[in-house]
Amino acid sequence: EMLPWGHYKTDINPFFKGNDAYEDFDGFNKTQNMMNTDFKYVAAASAWEYKDGVSNLQWYLPSLGEIFMTRFRYTELNKIIETLNGTILDYLPDKFPHVGYWSSTMNTFYSAYAIAVDLVNTFLIPQQDGFVRPFAMLE
Repeated sequence: EMLPWGHYKTDINPFFKGNDAYEDFDGFNKTQNMMNTDFKYVAAASAWEYKDGVSNLQWYLPSLGEIFMTRFRYTELNKIIETLNGTILDYLPDKFPHVGYWSSTMNTFYSAYAIAVDLVNTFLIPQQDGFVRPFAMLE
């Protein structure tokens, strides 16, 4: 399901520019910050409230750096996800051009980073819809 990122025009989390965005590995704390405000961050809330029905893990909206790192294990991740009967990391350029997975990494008051579902192409999505792929922190 495609969702809007949520409330813009706030600086609850720091902004990242250019290649610095790939150095952001703090999705958990960013999501937690978004959940502790009066504003509605739709993508973050979707990830935070996600329940997998198996574990008691706390899920969150990953940062751009966290999502980007998964591209190095794309094939292995899809095999694991398929084994668990989940939805694989699919790239559908004909059906969803210029749509990607939301990150918790903001660029400006008006845009957040998303990464294409092929986990390679990164772009900014100003106030449009995208997919949410929750991450969970394992101990």
